[in-house]
Amino acid sequence: MSIWKDVPSSGSYLGVRSNRRVTSPIKSSHFESHLNKLQADAHFLLSEEFEDLKDVGRNQTMDVARLPENRGKNRYNNILPC
Repeated sequence: MSIWKDVPSSGSYLGVRSNRRVTSPIKSSHFESHLNKLQADAHFLLSEEFEDLKDVGRNQTMDVARLPENRGKNRYNNILPC
């Protein structure tokens, strides 16, 4: 199970500079308290974390999804990796 929490960052992660927060897995036993923290203040941290997901996978190509043999496997024609 992959559940993430904020980790302080110096601004670089694995040699890549980014303004995004760096996250790391949390134990499932800590999930409830972590979720409560995210839901505090009118779900501010939760919505902030959700916004970070917009860019996930943006660097993937659509080449494989566009191959004729894979077109039928795409559930929706207009939703492909960017």
